[in-house]
Amino acid sequence: MNAGLASSPLDGHTVLATAFESDTTIWNAATGESAGVLRGHNGVVTAARFGESNEWRHVLALGTREGALSLWDPGTSTGARDLASHGEPVLALAFGPANHEHMLASANADGTGNIWDLVSGERLATLQGHTAAVNSIAFGVINELPVVATAGSDRTVRLWDALSGACLHVHQMQYGPARCLAWSESVLAITSDQSFRLWDVAAA
Repeated sequence: MNAGLASSPLDGHTVLATAFESDTTIWNAATGESAGVLRGHNGVVTAARFGESNEWRHVLALGTREGALSLWDPGTSTGARDLASHGEPVLALAFGPANHEHMLASANADGTGNIWDLVSGERLATLQGHTAAVNSIAFGVINELPVVATAGSDRTVRLWDALSGACLHVHQMQYGPARCLAWSESVLAITSDQSFRLWDVAAA
């Protein structure tokens, strides 16, 4: 059973498959062959994300059930750096948008989110407000400022100022927990158990 799946922007053919074990295998989707195995991360991998910008595209972020975050070089299968552990399972990860690529956001099972500085390794902000697990997290840009959206099992989607960690808006879901998020310019796509919504966050 897979714990997470992340596609690589390096060549469009490499994907990362993470299983409920301490090893993470990188696969070549074109050939179906293994391109390497990442070993030594602290715990069972539950979230994975490749960097998307030119500066961070050779970096793979992994989060574990034990709450550890680490950065890896998927080309050499070596760990680059461990970020501080917060002790709760990491459920999703997101790299920052253009001009803020040094940021990494993590969604946690305890109902919080965190924003990290990949250069210093420091936690920039903790996102507090959800009353249940945060299932998905995504960066966007509104009025040229970075924002973060979080989807929670408490049936809310929240918008946050990525620089200060302040909550900007709460969107109540009608039919069930918010499961997954995706940005397209100012439009946020949200899925729950029984619905799919498009939200114009610029008008929020």
